Amino acid sequence: MRFLDAQGFAWQAVEVSSADATLAGTLYFFSGGSTRRLERYPLDWRACAWDELDRLCRRATVLSADLVREEPEGVA
Repeated sequence: MRFLDAQGFAWQAVEVSSADATLAGTLYFFSGGSTRRLERYPLDWRACAWDELDRLCRRATVLSADLVREEPEGVA
């Protein structure tokens, strides 16, 4: 699923299922050279509005990042 974050950056969210059926999957977020991973997320994440996907993305662990993507003050 593709969405725009609050700063206007385009992201793609992709769910990767675990090979072990007893484990939850992982939600990855990709944008340019940035990759983030979220292991605990709503099962109905595909139905989330863009602002909720943005919140999930900001909660995710940064695995790699573009050179610099400055967040406006007050955005966390």
